[in-house]
Parts: sequence; structure tokens; C-alpha cells
Amino acid sequence: MMTIPRLELAACLILVKFTNKVLAALKERVDSVKLWTDSSIALSWINTSPHLLKTFVANRVSQIQQLSKDFQWRHIPSECNPADALSRGLDAKTLAACELW
Repeated sequence: MMTIPRLELAACLILVKFTNKVLAALKERVDSVKLWTDSSIALSWINTSPHLLKTFVANRVSQIQQLSKDFQWRHIPSECNPADALSRGLDAKTLAACELW
């Protein structure tokens, strides 16, 4: 079953894959990468050894850990996360006025 924490973890995997593609396309070296999530559960899983987790979560955590071994994962509160505004179905006018952007 795809619970919200599992969906958040899947989003973290997409983020790290996308980040690696962007870094590969850049012509300059990037010294530090910070990846942000508002899911404390997903962040906890990412910081856990995969062998301690159930299969679905373990497989994604393993991929995330391999792809982000040189990155730093951070937590951002939902109310400070500008990406959350999009997921809440704001109309264009309200989104344009959003102070987080």
C-alpha cells in the first residue's frame, strides 16, 4: 500500500535522481548539495540502514543512500516549504502572491 510516507520517500528518490542529472549537466563543480524534505519519516528512513527496513522502503532507501552519499539531507517544516503550496492546489493568483516564492 502506498502510504503518504512511502509517497514522500518516492519523492525523495525522484529528487536525488533529478539532482544527479542536473549536476551531471553542469559545466562547473558543485562543492555542496543539500536536499530538503518536509517528511520527517522519510528523512528518518534515509538515515537508517536499509537492512532494518521493510522491503519496499529498504529498496528505495538503498538507492537514495547510494545516489546521495555526498549530499546532505535536511528537514524543512511544511509551513516553510514552497513546494507544498503547489500541492495544495493554489490558483495562479494566490501562488504568485505566496511569500515563500
